[in-house]
Amino acid sequence: GQRLREYTMLPDTVSNRKRLQKALDRIETDIALGTFDYEKTFGKSLPRPAPEPKDGSADSTVRSDGLPVFSRNGTPLFGEFAQRWFTEVEVSWRRSYRITQRGVLDKYLLPFFGNKEVGHITKADILEFRATLAKVTTRKSENTLSNRRVNAVMKPLRQILNEAADRFEFNSAFRNIKPLKIKRSDVQPFSLDEVQQILNTVRADYRNYFTCRFFTGM
Repeated sequence: GQRLREYTMLPDTVSNRKRLQKALDRIETDIALGTFDYEKTFGKSLPRPAPEPKDGSADSTVRSDGLPVFSRNGTPLFGEFAQRWFTEVEVSWRRSYRITQRGVLDKYLLPFFGNKEVGHITKADILEFRATLAKVTTRKSENTLSNRRVNAVMKPLRQILNEAADRFEFNSAFRNIKPLKIKRSDVQPFSLDEVQQILNTVRADYRNYFTCRFFTGM
């Protein structure tokens, strides 16, 4: 009744695939014969499933090794998996981006999805969440969040659900949900005469800098 995944850490090459196919054939044969030994095959004992709480409610704790405890339906709660995901990926981010994403998790994602199982979050849940974001007002005015900001909040949600879908082998509910359209900026570039006027009047130590910016499209 347990679903487990083992990794070989081998490069994905034709020769390695042939080697592993032979190992897979042996494993499937042993399973069919009822002689499969998990510890002998993978060099470690079979993980014990987390015990269900006595009151029959879904277990939402974290094990001593930091991994989320599965509920009876087979996938961890969004809050637990999101915390694990953030810990794994934050090392690749700049400090400012890490702070921004932490804020998105704490302010928007965890309050709405925290107690839902990642495998049971539906497309309807995601669209409902996005609709609530569109009604949130900004701190300094009565204006609602822009489409650009809403898309920025939805981005980590998509990454979390897609990662969970890959690990626990279910279809992500984020499929076919497109970002909100963003109004194009009204760009009015300088004319060549205006560019030349700027270059003629700018400080000498900035002239090369502006020349490079203007004529390389940077």
